[in-house]
Amino acid sequence: MTLSKDSQINLRHISDALGSATHDYAQDGAKKMDLRTHPGKGWTAFELGLPRLLEHAAALGIPAQGMEAVERAAREQYSKSIPLLESPIERTMMGALITGYWKGFETLPPRVHDSRRDAHELLPQGDLVIVPQIAFLKYRLDFGLVIERRGQRQIVAVECDGAEFHKDATKDRIRNGYLASWDIPTFRLRGSEIFEDAMRYADELIAELVVWKGR
Repeated sequence: MTLSKDSQINLRHISDALGSATHDYAQDGAKKMDLRTHPGKGWTAFELGLPRLLEHAAALGIPAQGMEAVERAAREQYSKSIPLLESPIERTMMGALITGYWKGFETLPPRVHDSRRDAHELLPQGDLVIVPQIAFLKYRLDFGLVIERRGQRQIVAVECDGAEFHKDATKDRIRNGYLASWDIPTFRLRGSEIFEDAMRYADELIAELVVWKGR
């Protein structure tokens, strides 16, 4: 996972420190699966991440009787996102993002906004909204994360780069720089990384966003 240097936002890469904030499910051989060969890539990532979502809910003080509602809401949000996603890579990443351990955030699970169907509706309330395939001026982002930071809502771009896309590094730099000029930092994740261990890279992304959000 890389953060565009053109964003001019110096985020520390703190994947080595994730153990204190999240559980590394990749260490559990019974739960780790090769998402490249599993037929249900997105739902697999979702189901593997669901226990940590419920753990996060417990940490926020949600009682046991409320866990069913949290799980139901998460499934609804992921189901809503599926028609909006354009590749298996994006569906897999979304499953991990919905169930990610968003430490420091209160919106649980993250809300999904359909910017095409809900174009004339306000974004859902909350400090975290995921907008798949959001159009921003002359570009379309794989994911736009709308995050409350310093009393304002800001966009973070997340790009999931498959082997057939974004081969031109110069175009990527121009794109990153353009978004940075609008104060939109860009995170790029490789499709091979997502298929290998979507939860790990979602956790690394979240950890960096937690640092960025607190600055």
